[in-house]
Amino acid sequence: MPKISVLIPVYNAERYVARCLDSVLRQSFSDLEIIVGDDGSTDGSPAIIKEYSSRDDRIRIVSHEKNKGIMLMRKTLIDESNGDYILFVDSDDTVDEGICEILYSNAIRQDADLSICGVNQIKSDGSVVPFVNKLSYGSSSNDVLMSFLTRELWHSLWARLFDKHLLKDHPIYFDSKYIRGEDMYINYSIVRYIRKAVCVPDRLYNYYENNGSMMNSVSREQFIDGTIKESAFRVEFAKSLDDNVQTLVSRSEIRILFNLLKQGVDRQTLWRFVGENGLSWLCSFKNLKRSLGLRKAISYWLVFRFDTATRIVARSN
Repeated sequence: MPKISVLIPVYNAERYVARCLDSVLRQSFSDLEIIVGDDGSTDGSPAIIKEYSSRDDRIRIVSHEKNKGIMLMRKTLIDESNGDYILFVDSDDTVDEGICEILYSNAIRQDADLSICGVNQIKSDGSVVPFVNKLSYGSSSNDVLMSFLTRELWHSLWARLFDKHLLKDHPIYFDSKYIRGEDMYINYSIVRYIRKAVCVPDRLYNYYENNGSMMNSVSREQFIDGTIKESAFRVEFAKSLDDNVQTLVSRSEIRILFNLLKQGVDRQTLWRFVGENGLSWLCSFKNLKRSLGLRKAISYWLVFRFDTATRIVARSN
């Protein structure tokens, strides 16, 4: 059995998938299998994948006849994998040639079931924004949860190596109705089972912001609804934790709502989704004051009600 299974979900990625596969095939760590999942692509992706699999017998293809969404494709890939550890790579991204070797050796050396690295976020204009995942609170499951809730860990499945038991031996939240934030739901499903996590600062994963990617092909309303659903999920998850953590999460989610308004999201549409997801209380003056303090509470309360206030506060932040 291979040490690592590299799992790559693909849907209409003919512009990027060769670049992705080339980066995976350049790995300094050779004891791996590469499983590519075609989720009912209607472009040239299947032909490209097939051509690559004919050149390297480590590549195996699994297919969905019809598009089922990235969550269910990842479930299929997990079920098909044979490696001791699992690495996810999105078809429009690339990885450093050392990602498998560094994350695997770190996991083995420190007896960890989750090994994490940093990320290069590559914008559409080619600029690079570095993101270093952190575990400031510690390495246990509760510590990892805190790092998720306070956003010092990216809510992704990529840029980390999972012990197969985390993904195969526990119930995972797979639901195709979520078209945004799928990785977050899976991460929160398994976080309680993490025995030990480790992190390296090396930025070994290259995340490309492509407008046509599996993650970005959603309407504006779907984006807003998905963002609010994520907030509601995190707020609900934090309720089992202490008051300080709940305050941190509340503060973070308030900021997300403010940023949506700052980006020009229609106020009426935003509040409709906030109400539908049971988060109206989050923007009440009482909660704003508890989470932010009196001065900021007044500013944000005005922001959430008046367009002019949004522009004024945006300039001061």
